[in-house]
Amino acid sequence: MACRPGSEAAPASSPEWPEGTVLAVDGLAILQSEVDELGALVAVLYPEYTRPHLRRLTLTNRILPLLAMQSHFSEGRKAGHLSAKKALTDLGKEHGDPPDAIQISGSWHDLGFELWSTITESPLEEWTGPIELPGRFVLVKIHERPPADQPRKNAWRLSMLEYPHLPTSELHLEIDAALNRSVLTVVDPAWREVVPQSWKHRMSGGS
Repeated sequence: MACRPGSEAAPASSPEWPEGTVLAVDGLAILQSEVDELGALVAVLYPEYTRPHLRRLTLTNRILPLLAMQSHFSEGRKAGHLSAKKALTDLGKEHGDPPDAIQISGSWHDLGFELWSTITESPLEEWTGPIELPGRFVLVKIHERPPADQPRKNAWRLSMLEYPHLPTSELHLEIDAALNRSVLTVVDPAWREVVPQSWKHRMSGGS
């Protein structure tokens, strides 16, 4: 995915986009394939949704905010990512879970779509990651999850370690500010109708 740790913004005016690019945030390309890959996971939960609606939800709830954060908090993200990677290496040398591991159980809704969408196929009883969530990276060990054909079932149980790079109390404000400062580029004209008008206006670099 374009939403990957350590990615750097290219000039937004660059005409040379990777094949399949439909949109970009501050020069960070968004591929149709990655939007539809996440959209397919939303469709598992809500099969009645249309493709345009799935794409719209995926963009506004996951991809656009994450890329805005990548663009405007690159140094903090790098530090958080490195901390999580080092911790993952250290966990491989230890037995048992650290005492500061957070225990989570419930449905996909309790996990949040951002986390749920990245661990649907992760191995059981192994620490995996780093996974990027808004303002933080996490490591996850899944102890139990529902069968693939019952995605809404309340059968998730996992341990999680957090490595934040933004204060939790300011997270929503920082995300909003990053989105307001970002520039959305429509690379494929067909996607102009996919992005809500309010988001196109919002992501105009404050102009």
